[in-house]
Amino acid sequence: NLQRAFYYLIFPSFHHVLSKIKHGFGNSNVLLEPVHNMTIERLKQAKNQMADGYTLYDIFKKGLYKKLLPSKNEQQGFIQNCEHVNNSLITSGWIQVLLALCENCYLEAALDNLEQSTLLSIFVSSGRNKQFVPISHHEYIPDKDLHFFKVKMLYKAQFPFSWNFHTWFAKQNQGDHSPWSESDNWIHERVSNLEKVMNSSGEPFSLLNKCEERECAMYTKDVIRGMFHRYISVQGNDDAPDIAKKIVFLISKIIFEKNCPKISIPLIEVIIYQMKDVIKSYLQLLSLCDNQEVRSSVKQLFTSVHPPLIQLIQVTLKLSNYFLWHPSQMNDIDIPAKICLACDASQIIANFLHKRCPKRKEYQEFSSVYRQLQMKNLGLKYFWTIDCYSTSPKENLVAVNTLMLAKPEFAKRTYLYRLLIQLLGVNLFLFH
Repeated sequence: NLQRAFYYLIFPSFHHVLSKIKHGFGNSNVLLEPVHNMTIERLKQAKNQMADGYTLYDIFKKGLYKKLLPSKNEQQGFIQNCEHVNNSLITSGWIQVLLALCENCYLEAALDNLEQSTLLSIFVSSGRNKQFVPISHHEYIPDKDLHFFKVKMLYKAQFPFSWNFHTWFAKQNQGDHSPWSESDNWIHERVSNLEKVMNSSGEPFSLLNKCEERECAMYTKDVIRGMFHRYISVQGNDDAPDIAKKIVFLISKIIFEKNCPKISIPLIEVIIYQMKDVIKSYLQLLSLCDNQEVRSSVKQLFTSVHPPLIQLIQVTLKLSNYFLWHPSQMNDIDIPAKICLACDASQIIANFLHKRCPKRKEYQEFSSVYRQLQMKNLGLKYFWTIDCYSTSPKENLVAVNTLMLAKPEFAKRTYLYRLLIQLLGVNLFLFH
């Protein structure tokens, strides 16, 4: 029956895990006993729900669910016919159970992390919860022919039922109408309240408080992939979620400063909820910066010994500098649109950083680059051609001098004269 159920399911990927599941029942090395028992328990629930209280005798004698009954050419004895109906119900039940457990590769995540007892416990406890993990989003009607079902795949999960948990957290956060919602105080208070709600809600929510930083990192990347999928490549090796995860961790340390608690899932959820626009802006910059060398440089910045705020500014500066003068922009006809989007994203990030360190040297350096980026965007929109950015800075004095206006010493007459001479083609030295 399980093999028949797999026939009707369309899986986007992970064929090796599919083979494990098919042949793993009864093998404790593939499906541990808690996972096996949970799936059988959900199968019984699905079967009973479809039978709607009728016995096999009722279904057969009353002619209910005719599609489950054997055809006239296959009519056999009563016992054989009952077995046929029972097998049909079990097959349909397996389809519903697998659709729920294999969504976003949750079952694969559990099988790939059997040594992680916390993740395994979360998977089993979540799978047993009928309200938290419904049998299926498809309303099954036993009186219809079986057809193919495609397993839902928003992203390839690393953490069991991460999107279910995120949806639950989103409801908890939205229900809080605290007047502090625009301040850091609200974040401190909300994290503490969420931990209490999780413990009082029992499993699987209370189990999340046992997650270490490694599990929290897996959860964060899952949520980022689900929330901001428009900025992330569908390829599994895309490093944007990993960079964004580290940015989320840095933001949490910046907000809590010296009293930052241990990284936890409620902390991550509150940060993502409160700082959604900032995180989205960083992901937008990453999606526009499709240069692997720059991304590798960004990842190296997370290993520095600098405080979290300085690390975040350095990351921002590295990404922003990419849009000024970078060899990969040569002959890129999309660069004007990219710079326009980068300016919009940088503005949100600049507002966040300005509240934290307006007078820090590192922030002033980023602020200068940000102003230059705005000038470049202005120039491309109104009085430069695309050829202006297909040449090197040394060959393009108009653009270089215009960008100099955005630097702190822009008011010096030397820069102003040089710019006006290049733009107007007039020897203004006579008027000096």
